Amino acid sequence: MGKNEEQTQLKAYQEAGKKLKEQGKLEEAIKQYSLALELNPNHISSLHQLGGIYEETKKRSNIIKKSSNFSQITVKHKQNWEE
Repeated sequence: MGKNEEQTQLKAYQEAGKKLKEQGKLEEAIKQYSLALELNPNHISSLHQLGGIYEETKKRSNIIKKSSNFSQITVKHKQNWEE
Protein backbone atom coordinates (compact mmCIF):
# COMPACT_ATOMS: atom_id res chain seq x y z
CA MET A 1 0.00 0.00 0.00
CA GLY A 2 1.41 3.38 -1.00
CA LYS A 3 1.73 6.32 1.39
CA ASN A 4 -1.26 8.17 -0.12
CA GLU A 5 -3.42 5.05 0.04
CA GLU A 6 -2.43 4.53 3.67
CA GLN A 7 -3.32 8.13 4.55
CA THR A 8 -6.68 7.79 2.78
CA GLN A 9 -7.44 4.56 4.62
CA LEU A 10 -6.36 6.02 7.97
CA LYS A 11 -8.68 8.96 7.42
CA ALA A 12 -11.55 6.62 6.52
CA TYR A 13 -11.03 4.61 9.72
CA GLN A 14 -10.84 7.82 11.76
CA GLU A 15 -14.05 9.21 10.24
CA ALA A 16 -15.89 5.91 10.72
CA GLY A 17 -14.68 5.68 14.33
CA LYS A 18 -15.81 9.23 15.05
CA LYS A 19 -19.29 8.68 13.58
CA LEU A 20 -19.73 5.40 15.41
CA LYS A 21 -18.65 6.97 18.69
CA GLU A 22 -21.13 9.81 18.19
CA GLN A 23 -23.85 7.20 17.62
CA GLY A 24 -22.91 5.45 20.84
CA LYS A 25 -21.58 2.39 19.01
CA LEU A 26 -18.40 2.27 21.04
CA GLU A 27 -17.37 -1.32 20.34
CA GLU A 28 -17.62 -0.68 16.60
CA ALA A 29 -15.69 2.58 16.99
CA ILE A 30 -12.95 0.67 18.84
CA LYS A 31 -12.67 -1.68 15.87
CA GLN A 32 -12.24 1.22 13.43
CA TYR A 33 -9.55 2.91 15.50
CA SER A 34 -7.82 -0.44 15.97
CA LEU A 35 -7.78 -0.94 12.19
CA ALA A 36 -6.13 2.47 11.86
CA LEU A 37 -3.48 1.36 14.34
CA GLU A 38 -2.85 -1.81 12.37
CA LEU A 39 -1.90 0.43 9.44
CA ASN A 40 0.10 2.82 11.59
CA PRO A 41 0.78 1.80 15.21
CA ASN A 42 2.10 5.33 15.89
CA HIS A 43 -1.06 7.15 14.79
CA ILE A 44 -1.49 9.53 17.72
CA SER A 45 -5.07 10.54 17.00
CA SER A 46 -6.25 6.91 16.92
CA LEU A 47 -4.40 6.17 20.15
CA HIS A 48 -5.98 9.22 21.76
CA GLN A 49 -9.49 8.34 20.60
CA LEU A 50 -9.13 4.74 21.76
CA GLY A 51 -7.93 5.92 25.16
CA GLY A 52 -11.03 8.08 25.51
CA ILE A 53 -13.36 5.24 24.57
CA TYR A 54 -11.58 2.79 26.85
CA GLU A 55 -11.90 5.28 29.71
CA GLU A 56 -15.58 5.83 28.92
CA THR A 57 -16.29 2.08 28.81
CA LYS A 58 -14.15 1.38 31.89
CA LYS A 59 -11.76 -0.80 29.89
CA ARG A 60 -8.80 0.72 31.64
CA SER A 61 -6.59 -2.34 31.17
CA ASN A 62 -6.72 -1.67 27.43
CA ILE A 63 -5.54 1.89 28.02
CA ILE A 64 -2.38 0.56 29.64
CA LYS A 65 -1.63 -1.65 26.62
CA LYS A 66 -2.04 1.23 24.17
CA SER A 67 -0.51 3.91 26.39
CA SER A 68 2.93 2.32 26.36
CA ASN A 69 2.97 2.87 22.60
CA PHE A 70 1.60 6.40 23.03
CA SER A 71 4.28 7.23 25.60
CA GLN A 72 7.02 6.10 23.26
CA ILE A 73 5.61 8.29 20.50
CA THR A 74 5.21 11.39 22.66
CA VAL A 75 8.74 11.15 24.00
CA LYS A 76 10.07 10.66 20.47
CA HIS A 77 8.20 13.68 19.11
CA LYS A 78 8.24 15.98 22.15
CA GLN A 79 11.04 18.10 20.77
CA ASN A 80 9.04 18.81 17.58
CA TRP A 81 6.02 19.94 19.62
CA GLU A 82 8.07 22.37 21.70
CA GLU A 83 9.52 24.18 18.70
